[in-house]
Amino acid sequence: MPQLIRNWWWEGLCLLVYGALAGSQLFTVPITGLADNRDFAKVLEKVNICDPAKDQPPFVFVYPTYKINRACDWDGGVTSSELLLTQAIKNVALWNARDSFSIQAAGKAHFSLAMAAMAILLWSLRETRPLMRYSVPLLVILIFSDVAYVAYMNSFYTDAAALVFLLLTTSLAVAAVLRPQPWVTAAFAIASVLFITSKVQHAVLGPLVAVLAVWFGLKCRKQGRMRVAGVWMASAAGTLIAAGIMVNLTTVEYKSQALFNLIFFRLAPQSPEPVEVLQELGLPASYQRLVGTTAFSENTPTSDWNWDRKFLAQTSFTKLVGFYIRRPAIPVDLIWSSLRSDGSGIRPSNLSNYRAKDGFGPGTLARRFDSWSNLRSWLILVFPAHVVIFYGLAVSGSLACIIRPAMAERWPLYPVTLLLSAAGVVEFACATCLDCVENARHLFLFHVITELLIVCAFAAVWGYAWDLLRRDRLRTSRL
Repeated sequence: MPQLIRNWWWEGLCLLVYGALAGSQLFTVPITGLADNRDFAKVLEKVNICDPAKDQPPFVFVYPTYKINRACDWDGGVTSSELLLTQAIKNVALWNARDSFSIQAAGKAHFSLAMAAMAILLWSLRETRPLMRYSVPLLVILIFSDVAYVAYMNSFYTDAAALVFLLLTTSLAVAAVLRPQPWVTAAFAIASVLFITSKVQHAVLGPLVAVLAVWFGLKCRKQGRMRVAGVWMASAAGTLIAAGIMVNLTTVEYKSQALFNLIFFRLAPQSPEPVEVLQELGLPASYQRLVGTTAFSENTPTSDWNWDRKFLAQTSFTKLVGFYIRRPAIPVDLIWSSLRSDGSGIRPSNLSNYRAKDGFGPGTLARRFDSWSNLRSWLILVFPAHVVIFYGLAVSGSLACIIRPAMAERWPLYPVTLLLSAAGVVEFACATCLDCVENARHLFLFHVITELLIVCAFAAVWGYAWDLLRRDRLRTSRL
């Protein structure tokens, strides 16, 4: 035991600190969570759990208690790995002869997965350069103990599952590079599928994750590790299948709402010829009366399932992509304007973080553990172009490692960095160009990916600094 403590004291300390910082927000009074905007019911009521926000004002408070009741049975059309976690929480309550549980049960489930991701990352970094081993975990703790990310754990948003399963998938990818083991391959296969199935909007990242798995598989094949290579290839196939299933399970209502909002609330109103935009997207001129409305406006036809099907028969996301290709200035403008106006909204400003019983007023946001998210929000607000520059540098550096083996040897995590760079671009583009309502909240995963990319960049810089330091020492010793 003393030897174990001596060898792993730093990793144990970092895990303890992260657990204390995140746990103090989730489990000590006043607890920090994220208020329901009525999306909880899409997850809860699918497994017969009542959503208290249905009978109370949404947004303003975190509601503490959730009752199990067969009468609460509604299918909101959501398919998500968050349902697996919610079902597990329900089962634990039933096994303990309880008919209800607290919001903190969700916090425990998400927190356990976040702690597992942190433990795997610390284990992966254990045998790296001292600068990386001792500095990278500090940055990870600073970022992911921020309330912007911790608050999601005390909630039933599908983005909570996306957060923890992305952290788990990324830490396993790092482990696959730095300390490859057969169990890492199997765990990555499971975590990546759970991440891709967390939310239909994130299914677009399935091909990117699959490419990373194929890269690992080919590397193992060159090393003669054929069985492990086969597992990596199976992981890639499973991720692609999961992404395809998620897309196919998307309801007519969700597809119709996203297209309706984008066409009638964003694209047509911003054009000097709205009718021309409608016709180019396959819609008749008679729909001009809907320009300026959203799918949630009064007297819009989107509540009619037959109208939705007719609407999707006339237009589609395929036609929308063709429209963007013919008019490239439009998506560029959408992306840039969204970065300027929505990019700084890392925390949802309209969702309270506290329970009413803890003595806070309606809509109160937590002001503890918010330094990092405040800094990031401020930087995007005053200089949004830095995000573009940062992503450009990350992509360029990763591609340089592919071209120059010497750089790749110095920075072996370049495949993970390249994946995160591509994933961030895809997430931002899809959230901006395929929907237009509550864009700031829909950019949540983009911000998580960007944080992970910041950690990768930090580690790359420190790794390069360590190499320079060693070279100087060698030169000095020779002199």
